[in-house]
Amino acid sequence: MQATQAFRQRRYREAAAGYEQCVARSPGSPRSISISARLRELSGDLPGAIGAYLDAFRLNPKDGRLALFAGAALEAAGRRDAAATLFSLGDDIDPAVRRAKDRADLDPEIRRRSAVADSRDPRTFHAAARQLD
Repeated sequence: MQATQAFRQRRYREAAAGYEQCVARSPGSPRSISISARLRELSGDLPGAIGAYLDAFRLNPKDGRLALFAGAALEAAGRRDAAATLFSLGDDIDPAVRRAKDRADLDPEIRRRSAVADSRDPRTFHAAARQLD
């Protein structure tokens, strides 16, 4: 509960530290790990956030939203090729990921990240995906 209270008060570093206890109790939970990633991102720990988003995506590789969030964090860190790869994977998993920006009923953060993904040239996605083969 302390992590939740810290989050509500926008004390993201404290919330992230508190939420790590949840991750430690359920290390195989993509949801716990992705929440931890978001808190790390909000607290300014972009490298930690990227690692956690990628961990969550590895645990649940069929969740296009995790690919979207991991890709957006990579993009923010200047790792454009890696971001394009994650955006491509997310689009392959669920093409609605790139169209989420147009849905007013979705969380604004998902819409923002979808807009980032959609702004990328699709040819970059395909080139990046070919490199994975």
